[in-house]
Amino acid sequence: MTNHISALFISDSLVIFFSWLAAYFIRFKIPLVPVTQGTPHLEQYIVVLIPIWIIFMVNMKICNLYQPLRGKSYFSEFYVIVKVVSLSVLILTAVSFFYREASFSRLVVVIFWGITSILMIFAHTLVRKGLMVLRKKGVNLRRVLIVGAGELGQSVAERIDLHPEMGFSVEGYLTRH
Repeated sequence: MTNHISALFISDSLVIFFSWLAAYFIRFKIPLVPVTQGTPHLEQYIVVLIPIWIIFMVNMKICNLYQPLRGKSYFSEFYVIVKVVSLSVLILTAVSFFYREASFSRLVVVIFWGITSILMIFAHTLVRKGLMVLRKKGVNLRRVLIVGAGELGQSVAERIDLHPEMGFSVEGYLTRH
């Protein structure tokens, strides 16, 4: 596992745990909507953190959230994040329907979806910005061999050199002569 994927994995795990607990506290300790059926014990919500985390990690793997995004737009990553969070919350909701030991507030789930989406996008943006800074300094570079040393090859090399934040390093040219 590379360093940036490890950073994303750790930050995503922390976001999931924090968002679930924050959703509980926002719903029951700062009730924006009146609590009518009593406040459930925090332990009831803490117990389900591991299954929630597993559901998220499986969906992140299925949706390829940790694939290299070098050269791709922020929007494409944001889309995958919202897709993972939405799919995970949908599965969580379906599973909780069949789990009758305890019931969970639907408002907690909605708040959890919002907080998780925002914080995960923020965390991924921070990691991506950090990678760009490192790549400008020559760290985490991909070596590139350009086929053709003519005008087109030189043009490609110039375009690569204009964007050091992408993390490509031109190592040479491949030509017939």
